[in-house]
Amino acid sequence: MSRSGFSIIIVNHSTTDGVCEKPASSPKVEIKSVCYPLVGCFDDKPPFNNAVGELPRSPDVLNVKFRLHTRVIEASKTFEYVDYRNASSVTSSHYNVTKPLKVIIHGFDNNGDSPWIAAMKDALLKRGDFNVLVIDWGEGAKLPNYNAAVANLRLVGTQIKLILDIIVKEGADLKHVHLIGHSLGAHMAGYIGLLLGSAIGRITGMDPAEPDFQCLPTLIRLDPGDAIFVDVIHTNGEPLVEGGAGLFQQCGHVDFYVNGGKTQPGCNDGLSGAFSSLIHNGVGSVGDGISCSHARSHEVFTESINTHCPFTGFPCDDYDKFTKGECLTCEPGGCSSMGYFSEDFYSHGRMFLKTKASPPYCVYHYAIIVETSNTTKDTKGTIFADEQLHKRDTIKTLVVINEDIGPIKTLLLKYKRFGGYLGLWKGESTFSIQKAQVIAADAGEKFEFKFGEFELNHNEEKMLEVNGQH
Repeated sequence: MSRSGFSIIIVNHSTTDGVCEKPASSPKVEIKSVCYPLVGCFDDKPPFNNAVGELPRSPDVLNVKFRLHTRVIEASKTFEYVDYRNASSVTSSHYNVTKPLKVIIHGFDNNGDSPWIAAMKDALLKRGDFNVLVIDWGEGAKLPNYNAAVANLRLVGTQIKLILDIIVKEGADLKHVHLIGHSLGAHMAGYIGLLLGSAIGRITGMDPAEPDFQCLPTLIRLDPGDAIFVDVIHTNGEPLVEGGAGLFQQCGHVDFYVNGGKTQPGCNDGLSGAFSSLIHNGVGSVGDGISCSHARSHEVFTESINTHCPFTGFPCDDYDKFTKGECLTCEPGGCSSMGYFSEDFYSHGRMFLKTKASPPYCVYHYAIIVETSNTTKDTKGTIFADEQLHKRDTIKTLVVINEDIGPIKTLLLKYKRFGGYLGLWKGESTFSIQKAQVIAADAGEKFEFKFGEFELNHNEEKMLEVNGQH
């Protein structure tokens, strides 16, 4: 195919929860291979035919830069270059083998100077005295050929692996290496883990790219077998044709579905989002701002590094149940914390959480539960949202607040009956409540209000005092 051509593998989500029912079929391409000094040979035999006939460009063409940052170097407001072809570039640098290594890997249409990378690097160095290695493979990830970038990530991943070989030889422990990749960078991190036999301590995948990877074999994409611990943040898992850029399927030990994991509040991605610029000959920028939801993954991870807000993720079967307040008890497997501190928790699986539409993104989750009286008349009206209200009913809703408000002393309830149509089918003028509860989910606390039946009159507010705290 032409070097400037563009096609991708589009795979529809097999189920609503993103689990692929069967592997996607790979395209048939002519088997080719290419070899380069030190990094070795690459071919497009299945499953590596996902790049649709593209093979990695040469190291000289890609011109990848490996920028080392430490607290000592940052004091001079600079960085040092290291090179996989020259071990002394590592051994003579300020790299300290006794300190953990964080590796930041960007995705398509980004480079080492993308603003979010500097923000993340600064946050990491504020958090701890780390070695931070920024991978600038912008030449291999640039518009317009996405498939070429998919192919190039294997060569760049091999180069990073060779740098890690050098630091291990100098005494570093791979268990203290944390690869942090966005989009294609997440899959590159998985490939590095594969090359190192899953010995990497941790990989964080920030909205791993969907095109050319969705539902394909784990050998070519990020999966739990690539590191000792793999955590994944999903923010843009809509199908590609609807503006999605990230995988929706689970691909880590723990997968966080932020606001459901498909689109983000405050974003308007649509088909004009993540990859539409590719379809129109590369006009625009995927990496900076076009796919707002796709970028939200690295924004929330960066915020999580130094915030006191927990970014609590709650286990749940699906996002609909979560938004109804049905999954805020951290059962059965326990909750986790999305982002930097997720490895401090033992909980694995699918986690859901809410955020705000703008920074600071982190919120606190509260469930408000109202149990209706078994003697009240059925009616239609509003307490928290439009509800058909029945006797012996339980009404739940999820509320998010910007800060932890501490112990809850009072709860204000208001009932507003349905006005009907043309004077018909109006709701009842009163509605009876048996009791109410508020669950402060992030703190694991429950507050109970007003045991015993009481009435809410139409359009009347009633303040309830807390009866107990658990």
